[in-house]
Amino acid sequence: MVNFIVHEENPELKTMYETVIFNFLGGREEKFKIFDYNKFKKNSSCIGNIYVIGKEKIECALEIAEEIRANDDWNSQIVIVSSLNNENEKMLNNQLLILDFIERSEIKSIAEKLKRDLFIAYNILSKDKTLNFLLNGEIHKISYNNILYIEKSNNKNYCIIYTKDNEYMIKDTINNLENILDSALFMKTHRSCIVNLQNIEYYNYSENIIYFKDKQTDLISRDKRQFLKAKLIEDKTLN
Repeated sequence: MVNFIVHEENPELKTMYETVIFNFLGGREEKFKIFDYNKFKKNSSCIGNIYVIGKEKIECALEIAEEIRANDDWNSQIVIVSSLNNENEKMLNNQLLILDFIERSEIKSIAEKLKRDLFIAYNILSKDKTLNFLLNGEIHKISYNNILYIEKSNNKNYCIIYTKDNEYMIKDTINNLENILDSALFMKTHRSCIVNLQNIEYYNYSENIIYFKDKQTDLISRDKRQFLKAKLIEDKTLN
Protein backbone atom coordinates (compact mmCIF):
# COMPACT_ATOMS: atom_id res chain seq x y z
CA MET A 1 0.00 0.00 0.00
CA VAL A 2 1.27 3.46 -0.92
CA ASN A 3 0.60 6.23 1.58
CA PHE A 4 -0.22 9.77 0.51
CA ILE A 5 1.30 12.54 2.62
CA VAL A 6 -0.07 16.04 2.23
CA HIS A 7 1.36 19.33 3.46
CA GLU A 8 -0.87 22.32 2.80
CA GLU A 9 -1.90 25.15 5.11
CA ASN A 10 -4.68 26.40 2.84
CA PRO A 11 -7.79 24.37 3.89
CA GLU A 12 -9.45 24.69 0.48
CA LEU A 13 -6.39 23.41 -1.36
CA LYS A 14 -5.80 20.63 1.15
CA THR A 15 -9.38 19.40 0.70
CA MET A 16 -8.91 19.50 -3.06
CA TYR A 17 -5.70 17.43 -2.88
CA GLU A 18 -7.42 14.81 -0.75
CA THR A 19 -10.44 14.69 -3.08
CA VAL A 20 -8.21 14.18 -6.13
CA ILE A 21 -6.34 11.38 -4.33
CA PHE A 22 -9.57 9.72 -3.23
CA ASN A 23 -11.07 9.86 -6.72
CA PHE A 24 -7.85 8.64 -8.31
CA LEU A 25 -7.94 5.49 -6.19
CA GLY A 26 -11.55 4.79 -7.01
CA GLY A 27 -13.03 5.62 -3.64
CA ARG A 28 -11.63 2.54 -1.89
CA GLU A 29 -10.77 4.19 1.36
CA GLU A 30 -9.62 1.00 3.06
CA LYS A 31 -6.89 0.54 0.46
CA PHE A 32 -4.86 3.63 1.26
CA LYS A 33 -4.25 6.33 3.82
CA ILE A 34 -3.79 10.08 3.62
CA PHE A 35 -1.57 11.63 6.26
CA ASP A 36 -0.76 15.15 7.30
CA TYR A 37 2.98 15.59 6.79
CA ASN A 38 3.76 16.86 10.29
CA LYS A 39 2.00 13.89 11.91
CA PHE A 40 3.36 11.34 9.45
CA LYS A 41 7.03 12.20 9.88
CA LYS A 42 6.76 11.78 13.65
CA ASN A 43 5.07 8.40 13.58
CA SER A 44 6.37 6.59 10.50
CA SER A 45 9.68 5.79 8.88
CA CYS A 46 8.27 3.91 5.89
CA ILE A 47 9.46 4.92 2.43
CA GLY A 48 8.06 4.70 -1.08
CA ASN A 49 5.15 7.10 -0.66
CA ILE A 50 3.63 9.99 -2.62
CA TYR A 51 4.04 13.47 -1.15
CA VAL A 52 1.99 16.49 -2.20
CA ILE A 53 3.64 19.60 -0.76
CA GLY A 54 1.84 22.89 -1.09
CA LYS A 55 3.54 26.10 -0.02
CA GLU A 56 3.16 29.68 -1.16
CA LYS A 57 6.93 30.11 -1.33
CA ILE A 58 8.97 27.58 -3.24
CA GLU A 59 11.83 27.89 -0.74
CA CYS A 60 9.57 26.55 2.04
CA ALA A 61 8.38 23.65 -0.11
CA LEU A 62 11.93 22.71 -1.02
CA GLU A 63 12.93 22.68 2.63
CA ILE A 64 10.37 19.92 3.20
CA ALA A 65 11.61 18.03 0.14
CA GLU A 66 15.15 18.27 1.47
CA GLU A 67 13.98 16.91 4.81
CA ILE A 68 12.37 13.89 3.10
CA ARG A 69 15.52 13.13 1.11
CA ALA A 70 17.71 13.69 4.18
CA ASN A 71 15.90 10.76 5.81
CA ASP A 72 17.38 8.60 3.04
CA ASP A 73 14.01 8.30 1.30
CA TRP A 74 14.81 8.47 -2.40
CA ASN A 75 12.01 6.15 -3.52
CA SER A 76 9.09 8.38 -2.59
CA GLN A 77 7.63 10.63 -5.28
CA ILE A 78 7.27 14.33 -4.48
CA VAL A 79 4.93 16.82 -6.16
CA ILE A 80 5.29 20.48 -5.20
CA VAL A 81 2.50 23.03 -5.60
CA SER A 82 4.01 26.49 -5.29
CA SER A 83 4.71 29.81 -6.94
CA LEU A 84 7.65 29.34 -9.27
CA ASN A 85 9.61 32.53 -9.54
CA ASN A 86 13.22 31.59 -9.97
CA GLU A 87 14.99 29.40 -12.50
CA ASN A 88 17.63 28.50 -9.91
CA GLU A 89 14.92 27.06 -7.70
CA LYS A 90 13.59 24.98 -10.58
CA MET A 91 17.07 23.55 -11.04
CA LEU A 92 16.86 21.96 -7.59
CA ASN A 93 14.63 19.38 -9.24
CA ASN A 94 17.80 17.63 -10.36
CA GLN A 95 19.18 17.53 -6.84
CA LEU A 96 16.04 16.46 -5.00
CA LEU A 97 14.36 14.33 -7.69
CA ILE A 98 11.07 16.22 -7.56
CA LEU A 99 8.51 14.50 -9.79
CA ASP A 100 6.79 17.74 -10.77
CA PHE A 101 6.27 21.40 -9.90
CA ILE A 102 2.68 22.63 -10.25
CA GLU A 103 2.16 26.36 -10.52
CA ARG A 104 0.01 27.61 -7.64
CA SER A 105 -2.88 29.00 -9.66
CA GLU A 106 -6.60 28.27 -9.91
CA ILE A 107 -7.83 25.11 -8.17
CA LYS A 108 -9.18 23.49 -11.36
CA SER A 109 -5.81 23.75 -13.07
CA ILE A 110 -3.98 22.34 -10.05
CA ALA A 111 -6.45 19.45 -9.78
CA GLU A 112 -6.00 18.40 -13.41
CA LYS A 113 -2.22 18.45 -13.18
CA LEU A 114 -2.25 16.61 -9.87
CA LYS A 115 -4.35 13.80 -11.41
CA ARG A 116 -1.70 13.40 -14.09
CA ASP A 117 1.11 13.38 -11.56
CA LEU A 118 -0.59 10.78 -9.35
CA PHE A 119 -0.83 8.45 -12.33
CA ILE A 120 2.86 8.91 -13.14
CA ALA A 121 3.91 8.52 -9.50
CA TYR A 122 1.91 5.33 -9.09
CA ASN A 123 3.39 3.87 -12.25
CA ILE A 124 6.89 4.61 -10.99
CA LEU A 125 6.26 3.07 -7.57
CA SER A 126 4.54 -0.01 -9.02
CA LYS A 127 6.83 -0.66 -11.99
CA ASP A 128 8.57 -3.52 -10.20
CA LYS A 129 5.48 -4.92 -8.50
CA THR A 130 4.59 -8.51 -9.27
CA LEU A 131 1.78 -10.93 -8.58
CA ASN A 132 3.35 -14.05 -7.07
CA PHE A 133 1.67 -17.44 -7.03
CA LEU A 134 2.43 -21.15 -6.81
CA LEU A 135 1.78 -23.25 -9.92
CA ASN A 136 2.79 -26.89 -10.36
CA GLY A 137 5.14 -26.64 -7.43
CA GLU A 138 6.93 -23.57 -8.82
CA ILE A 139 6.73 -19.94 -7.74
CA HIS A 140 5.78 -17.64 -10.59
CA LYS A 141 6.12 -13.87 -10.65
CA ILE A 142 4.10 -11.84 -13.14
CA SER A 143 4.75 -8.13 -13.51
CA TYR A 144 1.70 -5.96 -12.94
CA ASN A 145 2.37 -4.38 -16.32
CA ASN A 146 2.03 -7.78 -18.00
CA ILE A 147 -1.41 -8.61 -16.59
CA LEU A 148 -4.42 -7.81 -18.78
CA TYR A 149 -7.27 -9.17 -16.68
CA ILE A 150 -8.24 -11.99 -14.33
CA GLU A 151 -11.39 -14.10 -14.49
CA LYS A 152 -12.88 -16.61 -12.11
CA SER A 153 -12.88 -20.09 -13.64
CA ASN A 154 -15.76 -22.53 -13.61
CA ASN A 155 -14.14 -24.03 -10.53
CA LYS A 156 -14.85 -21.33 -7.93
CA ASN A 157 -11.53 -21.99 -6.17
CA TYR A 158 -9.50 -21.12 -9.27
CA CYS A 159 -8.88 -18.06 -11.42
CA ILE A 160 -7.39 -17.54 -14.87
CA ILE A 161 -4.78 -14.80 -15.25
CA TYR A 162 -4.63 -13.43 -18.79
CA THR A 163 -1.32 -11.77 -19.60
CA LYS A 164 0.06 -10.20 -22.76
CA ASP A 165 1.57 -13.50 -23.85
CA ASN A 166 0.13 -16.32 -21.74
CA GLU A 167 -2.64 -17.65 -19.49
CA TYR A 168 -2.30 -19.13 -16.00
CA MET A 169 -4.84 -21.16 -14.06
CA ILE A 170 -4.13 -20.59 -10.38
CA LYS A 171 -5.75 -21.73 -7.17
CA ASP A 172 -7.08 -18.50 -5.70
CA THR A 173 -10.27 -16.47 -5.46
CA ILE A 174 -11.21 -13.21 -7.12
CA ASN A 175 -11.88 -11.62 -3.74
CA ASN A 176 -8.46 -12.56 -2.42
CA LEU A 177 -6.71 -11.29 -5.55
CA GLU A 178 -8.64 -8.03 -5.32
CA ASN A 179 -7.25 -7.53 -1.83
CA ILE A 180 -3.70 -8.30 -2.96
CA LEU A 181 -3.60 -6.19 -6.13
CA ASP A 182 -3.09 -2.43 -6.18
CA SER A 183 -6.54 -0.84 -6.32
CA ALA A 184 -5.20 2.20 -8.18
CA LEU A 185 -4.15 -0.01 -11.10
CA PHE A 186 -6.69 -2.84 -10.96
CA MET A 187 -10.47 -2.66 -10.82
CA LYS A 188 -13.01 -5.37 -10.06
CA THR A 189 -15.55 -4.85 -12.84
CA HIS A 190 -17.65 -7.91 -12.00
CA ARG A 191 -17.83 -10.45 -9.22
CA SER A 192 -15.90 -12.71 -11.60
CA CYS A 193 -13.41 -10.30 -13.16
CA ILE A 194 -10.58 -7.90 -12.33
CA VAL A 195 -9.07 -5.72 -15.07
CA ASN A 196 -5.75 -3.89 -15.31
CA LEU A 197 -6.72 -0.29 -16.07
CA GLN A 198 -3.27 0.43 -17.53
CA ASN A 199 -3.62 -2.19 -20.26
CA ILE A 200 -7.11 -1.38 -21.52
CA GLU A 201 -6.93 -0.43 -25.20
CA TYR A 202 -10.44 0.99 -25.06
CA TYR A 203 -13.88 0.37 -23.59
CA ASN A 204 -16.90 0.17 -25.90
CA TYR A 205 -19.52 1.52 -23.53
CA SER A 206 -22.50 0.92 -25.82
CA GLU A 207 -21.64 -2.77 -26.28
CA ASN A 208 -20.16 -3.09 -22.78
CA ILE A 209 -16.90 -4.69 -23.92
CA ILE A 210 -13.39 -3.98 -22.65
CA TYR A 211 -10.69 -4.45 -25.27
CA PHE A 212 -7.09 -5.34 -24.59
CA LYS A 213 -4.45 -6.19 -27.14
CA ASP A 214 -5.70 -9.42 -28.80
CA LYS A 215 -8.18 -10.06 -25.96
CA GLN A 216 -11.49 -8.75 -24.65
CA THR A 217 -14.01 -9.25 -21.87
CA ASP A 218 -17.64 -8.26 -21.32
CA LEU A 219 -17.65 -9.00 -17.61
CA ILE A 220 -18.71 -5.55 -16.43
CA SER A 221 -21.60 -5.40 -14.00
CA ARG A 222 -24.22 -2.68 -14.33
CA ASP A 223 -23.19 -0.85 -11.17
CA LYS A 224 -19.55 -0.69 -12.36
CA ARG A 225 -20.17 0.61 -15.89
CA GLN A 226 -20.51 4.29 -15.11
CA PHE A 227 -17.54 4.31 -12.79
CA LEU A 228 -15.35 2.53 -15.35
CA LYS A 229 -16.51 4.97 -18.01
CA ALA A 230 -15.58 7.97 -15.88
CA LYS A 231 -12.23 6.42 -14.99
CA LEU A 232 -11.31 5.79 -18.61
CA ILE A 233 -12.52 9.15 -19.87
CA GLU A 234 -9.70 10.64 -17.81
CA ASP A 235 -7.25 8.35 -19.58
CA LYS A 236 -8.94 8.83 -22.99
CA THR A 237 -9.41 5.07 -23.46
CA LEU A 238 -13.16 5.12 -24.02
CA ASN A 239 -14.72 4.34 -27.37
